[in-house]
Amino acid sequence: MNKTPLNPVTEQAIETYTRDGILCLRGMFDAEWIEHLKGAVSVARTRPGPNFQNHTVDGETGGFFSDLQMARRVPAFTEFITGSPVAEIAGRLMRSRRVNLLHDAMWVKESGTSRRTPLHHDQPFYCMEGDQMCVVWVPLDPVAQDTALQAIPGSHRWGRKFRPERINGGWYAGYGDDDGFEPPPDVTRARRDFDLVSWDMQPGDCLAFHGMTLHGAPGNQASRPRRAVSFVLVGDDSVYVERGREIQPTYEGNGLKSGDPIDNAYFARLWTRPAAEA
Repeated sequence: MNKTPLNPVTEQAIETYTRDGILCLRGMFDAEWIEHLKGAVSVARTRPGPNFQNHTVDGETGGFFSDLQMARRVPAFTEFITGSPVAEIAGRLMRSRRVNLLHDAMWVKESGTSRRTPLHHDQPFYCMEGDQMCVVWVPLDPVAQDTALQAIPGSHRWGRKFRPERINGGWYAGYGDDDGFEPPPDVTRARRDFDLVSWDMQPGDCLAFHGMTLHGAPGNQASRPRRAVSFVLVGDDSVYVERGREIQPTYEGNGLKSGDPIDNAYFARLWTRPAAEA
């Protein structure tokens, strides 16, 4: 299984990531790694963790499930995180000297689910501040453009903070009127007012997007499931923050205090830029 990307992270890709806050990278992971992740997802589905959520709409045959921090209970996720090119991809896009794992996440939309993932940006959900947060989203099934993750290019540079919204509806605890956040745009407005992008994708491809890029996803009316795993990766300027509001996951027992660099045993360092490139 490849430890480095099958295709290089080019300077053009880095410039696109910096400008747009999202891009699709083709053929980065070999078939063995994808099969490895499929097996890991199957195991995780039989061992739901404390962050597991069921987003299925009542009465629908297709389910929608998510989970976080599977690497803390399923070794196959750790093997992917530490052995695959995922951290190098993020590090090169962020122009970072190092990459640490914030957490991993699983998104399973079975055929026939109508539930959308609402537009949101990830960073306010988590315990991190800084510019260097990159999410690498890896599909395990062929994904048509109308089912894939969607994003608004350039939204990571708006300087706006949108209120964290639950997939099943409602705000995260501690958010509401006069919280300094604004409600995110709904997808109808986004299609009208912004350039909402998505891609046809194959297993082995990945999306990489900035922690402040607005993104979401439609339901899945295709005849096959849409399974994906994402990895939230941070770089040199990332610092730990206590939000004082609900976050998911809680990062219980992480050992850091507000302002500390996110770089310790809990948030494992996965990649360091080769000395020859420093």
